[in-house]
Amino acid sequence: MLAEANPDPYLPDLVIALNNLANRLSETGRLQDALQRYEEIIAEWPGPPQAATELAYHRALFLLRNGETGDGTEALCGLLAPDIVTNDEMVFRIHQSLREAAASDPEVRESVARLYADRSVVFESPSWLELTEQALRLTADWLNTRTWAESRDFVTTHPALLDADSRAAMREWSLLGGPADFHIEMLEQLLSGVPVDTVYRPLVLPEILTAWIRTTTDDEGWSASAAYLADHAADLLAPDADAALAVMGENLEGADQVVAVHRAIAAMAAVDGIDDAYRLLEDRQALHTRVQKALAAADGPALGWLALIEDGVYDDPWAAAVHWLAVQALDDSPDADGRSGAPIAAVRAAVQTTDSAPAHVLSAAAHVKTPDADERNRAVAELAALMAARPTRAAPLGEILQAVVAPPLRAPEE
Repeated sequence: MLAEANPDPYLPDLVIALNNLANRLSETGRLQDALQRYEEIIAEWPGPPQAATELAYHRALFLLRNGETGDGTEALCGLLAPDIVTNDEMVFRIHQSLREAAASDPEVRESVARLYADRSVVFESPSWLELTEQALRLTADWLNTRTWAESRDFVTTHPALLDADSRAAMREWSLLGGPADFHIEMLEQLLSGVPVDTVYRPLVLPEILTAWIRTTTDDEGWSASAAYLADHAADLLAPDADAALAVMGENLEGADQVVAVHRAIAAMAAVDGIDDAYRLLEDRQALHTRVQKALAAADGPALGWLALIEDGVYDDPWAAAVHWLAVQALDDSPDADGRSGAPIAAVRAAVQTTDSAPAHVLSAAAHVKTPDADERNRAVAELAALMAARPTRAAPLGEILQAVVAPPLRAPEE
């Protein structure tokens, strides 16, 4: 009763039992009886059409095993007809069975060719029949590499992968789903002459960046991070690395500040060198000195990155907010918020305010961590010096200065 109500779960056991019965009957010379049992079960099976196709597939294999090459080949090819309910996984299995049979019996290959030449049967070209096990194994090994870096290295060490056989093999693997379709796109680029490193750069770079960020979770402080950056400087200090980090910061929930700090490290390492960049993370006075240098040069991008370190490493959101606002004020382009090295959106997120007005940003920062008199006086001196150095930006810088000396705004009462 259960099998009649829900037959699908019982199909694998039925297939095994039916195959065993058919084999016993065949061993006693009752081949037709065995085939009849298959046909009866297929006709009476109450499940969906796909289940009947599964049973018909095993019947065809039984024919091939018992020397009925023509009938077995025709039965398998018949399951590939458009009007038969056959999913892609079954198509792959049929192709593989016919390839294996053709490898040991030339008559199978001839039978398939004859069936495909018969215009009364609508089939695609049987290019899959000519696939070698070598091509299938090679492409399977490529698909099964664990990382994109390993995948890239596999391509460079296996030049045989870049040929037409691999393209056909990948089309076969795509029948099983998974990553094959994406690899086909990559293979087409490689076959068209796009360099391996160009194809893999967008894939390998996030792996390198992720590994670099993970080094900071170790107990070694910043030393492991510095060593990793030194070993991968060509990758991590390239312009596209910052763009990739920015995307990671947007997509990794809860990791935006960590990613922002690493963007700052890379930016400062590219300007000052790796050792000096990491000194900023471990020596507050070194960071203060570098901030003063950026202020003296009215270097907005550097000041923005240094502000990220102030907030993300030293937990000083108010000083960071002053410097972030200064970065925005120094940039007179229409797209100042997006062009500056550390956009003002970062500080608004850090202090949990959506308002970019200096008074609101600094008040929100002060509620997180209240600045003392020395910090306010230092900010006043810095802004006054910037106004003198960049008189054309005196108005926006003056607005920040007013916000620094004014008492914090009160949060609205609910």
